[in-house]
Amino acid sequence: AVVSTQSTGENERGQWNQSTARRLETNNSKMFGIRVQKYIANLCSRESLADLFFEYFLPASQVIAIAEPFIWATPGAYLSQFNIIGYVLIGIIFLVLGLKLKTDEIKDALKSGHVFVVGIVSSLFLTGIIAAGLTGQLPFDAPGMEEKVSVFGPYEFRIGLMLYYSVPCTITAGIVLVQQAEGNLPMAGAIATVANVIGCYTTPILLQLFLAKAEGKFDVASVLIKLTFSILLPVIVGKLLQCIPA
Repeated sequence: AVVSTQSTGENERGQWNQSTARRLETNNSKMFGIRVQKYIANLCSRESLADLFFEYFLPASQVIAIAEPFIWATPGAYLSQFNIIGYVLIGIIFLVLGLKLKTDEIKDALKSGHVFVVGIVSSLFLTGIIAAGLTGQLPFDAPGMEEKVSVFGPYEFRIGLMLYYSVPCTITAGIVLVQQAEGNLPMAGAIATVANVIGCYTTPILLQLFLAKAEGKFDVASVLIKLTFSILLPVIVGKLLQCIPA
């Protein structure tokens, strides 16, 4: 009887231990599931998604922009036939810029006037002048030359490089890079905004000076008029729309 009682007690303790272990395992599984749900919820929150977007936007957009024509070039090739589409898209970009333009940030940036001026001058003039000087010393193929012998490519590459370094940094790229470097975001936004608006007038003039002895000449007045309607006017319209009460 004693042995039977001890055996029964051991069986009950074994069953209780197994039951307890199963409950603990179930509770641990539930706790793990709750933690995963909280982690996913925090990861999908507006703040986290915004941080993730700004952190990886620049490299991701560059990869997509470079890869897309190789994967599916048909839409771009078709739309390239309509020049007006490019001006419309640029106008939309600068309309959004005008809608988001904060005058207070520009006023705050002007309080550190020397930093603001250095940023504007570097973005609009210094980089373009340096690029024009350096590319002028490189042995590109002569304009109109059919046989390509230079490792630096045709003369049109020089024109492209001068154009690239004469235009200001895009607003989004400037802000993203400064944010990743933990710099002054309001100052970066103010410099990028003002430089892009002023650059629509300085860039054609600089290119005309850089290309004075080259074949890549163009009508500066026509370019300025087009840039006024596609860049400056949308910014002004966007800023005026901010004044309309909601």
